[in-house]
Amino acid sequence: MGKVKQLRESGKKEEVVPPVFALLANGSSGRWSVTLDESSVGLEECLLQIEGPSITLSCAVKSSDILHDLNDFFAVRIEKPTDLSIGQADGIDLRLQWDKVDRLIHFTVGSAHRPAVRLSIHGPDLLDLSKAIKEAAQDQD
Repeated sequence: MGKVKQLRESGKKEEVVPPVFALLANGSSGRWSVTLDESSVGLEECLLQIEGPSITLSCAVKSSDILHDLNDFFAVRIEKPTDLSIGQADGIDLRLQWDKVDRLIHFTVGSAHRPAVRLSIHGPDLLDLSKAIKEAAQDQD
């Protein structure tokens, strides 16, 4: 059952039904898992969840193509420095940035130029995250 919300303009009350999500794809490797859920009722909406040993991210994404975009991001990381907007959580941008000098990635929260939070992933965790994303992208196909 949803929450009842009173509309400002008319004063009428209407029931707000939270979206119902269904699993679209998932993948895991080592200590990492990647899940993409899709709303099954109401507005078309996707929710990406990335869980690792020191991070849990959950954000709304614009398209279910995000898994393939993430997979491409990891595939080309050596050739060129890049960043990828993943989605938003409560209107705040989440992105990945590849640091080719230090050979690691950063999950950033907030502005691309001055993020509020930056978490670095490297070494075996970077490889496991890449494999989990690839597995989820293959699961989606």
